[in-house]
Amino acid sequence: MTPLRITDGYVEVAATVEQTVIEMFVQEEDQPDVTSIRLTQPIAIRLAWWIFKWWFNERWLGYKSWFEARALKKQLNV
Repeated sequence: MTPLRITDGYVEVAATVEQTVIEMFVQEEDQPDVTSIRLTQPIAIRLAWWIFKWWFNERWLGYKSWFEARALKKQLNV
C-alpha cells in the first residue's frame, strides 16, 4: 500500500503501514515537533468508523448546527 500524505495548509498527516500496524505522523504548521501514532487494526477500524459517523452526522446532515440553532431560538423566545 502506498504511503498517505495529506495537508490542508495547517496540519500535515502522513500514514504508512508497518507489518500489521498503521503508523501515523501529525505535524501542525507552527510546531516543529512531529507526533507519531501507532494504530493496530481494531483501533484503526474504530477510528475510521468514528470519523465516518462524525462526518455523516455533523457535516452531511448538519445535526449539530441544527440543534444549536434550535437551542438559540428557544432562548430568544423565552
